[in-house]
Amino acid sequence: MKILDHTLRKVLLSALAGGGGWALAALAPLVTTPVMLAHLGTNRYGTWMVLSTIAGMMMLSDFGITNGITSSLAQTRPGDQERRKLVSNAYILLVSFGMVLAFLLLATFLVARNSG
Repeated sequence: MKILDHTLRKVLLSALAGGGGWALAALAPLVTTPVMLAHLGTNRYGTWMVLSTIAGMMMLSDFGITNGITSSLAQTRPGDQERRKLVSNAYILLVSFGMVLAFLLLATFLVARNSG
């Protein structure tokens, strides 16, 4: 007698594996932080954390543009000029925000380099 069918077993295993991955990701800084802090020192470690945080923000944020574009594109037809305008505006916004964040990253790097 089978307790779980094949599909349910795969779903449960996937959920457990995903949760395990998140747990390891949450525990990893508890192990790596003392090692990196001892190796880099407080000033360089702080600089490294700021730079990696800004880089992570740049990689992960789309500023909600994806949801707005998707819902607006769903209301247009494939040949509409409106589609081209929506996508062009989204790229202009993302490039502009990316340039601002890149400038902030560069400014942080220069300030950290000159202070240490």
